[in-house]
Amino acid sequence: MAQITGRVGGRIIGFSCNCQVSGNRVTGRLGGMFIGASVDLEILDDHSINGRVGGSTLGKDVKCQVSENSLTGRIGGQYDGDTVNIRVENSAIKGRWGGQVIGFDLNLTLSDGKLEGRLGGPVIGHSVSFHVSNAVSPLLLSLMAGLTYYKFMEKNRKSSSGSS
Repeated sequence: MAQITGRVGGRIIGFSCNCQVSGNRVTGRLGGMFIGASVDLEILDDHSINGRVGGSTLGKDVKCQVSENSLTGRIGGQYDGDTVNIRVENSAIKGRWGGQVIGFDLNLTLSDGKLEGRLGGPVIGHSVSFHVSNAVSPLLLSLMAGLTYYKFMEKNRKSSSGSS
């Protein structure tokens, strides 16, 4: 069993990831006890990752396909969702979450069980610091970092939408 832990953003403004990889399942929590989302993903023999982040009503479906050096898929539904494209180039992990206008870039590196880098841009974005206890695919680890940032951005968008 592998443990994936980490943070997107800082100590005050950020979101945590605390998940376990056991066999072909990834389970755990993004965010905190009260504000966040549960994770339940299954890694299938056909190289796909399917599951859910969040509850049955307010959660998002996760449907991704993994090849040798890339992960592509969709988080959420056909209309209220985002496309995910992640690729590994040597020790660099790069990609895009969402569309060309609304979305964020992934610029990460994995070394000695530590995933570090940036999600979003150099100005409007957050740093990433994740750790993994055992060997986990860099693509799966990057997906978990992206899901953490995605849920963080979703929480902040909802919490600020009523202010005026």
